[in-house]
Amino acid sequence: MVLLGRRITALLRRSGKNTISDIVTFGDITVDFSGYTAKDPNGKIDITPKEIDLLRLLIEHKGLNTVMTAMCLQAAGGQLNF
Repeated sequence: MVLLGRRITALLRRSGKNTISDIVTFGDITVDFSGYTAKDPNGKIDITPKEIDLLRLLIEHKGLNTVMTAMCLQAAGGQLNF
């Protein structure tokens, strides 16, 4: 299942249709995907690289009803700890 998720992610990435810029702003929150940082008006937000990768995955696949668990696991480095 993980292999399938990786293949789908690779195909979507190569299609170039769902790419986002390295810096994205949501209201007053700015996320720098290349620097793995996020900040709001009060300063830096404590967020892990895995959370940044997962956020990017969800944004890149916005509009899809589901994001496969395997894709989320891949973005999180193989494990999701909530």
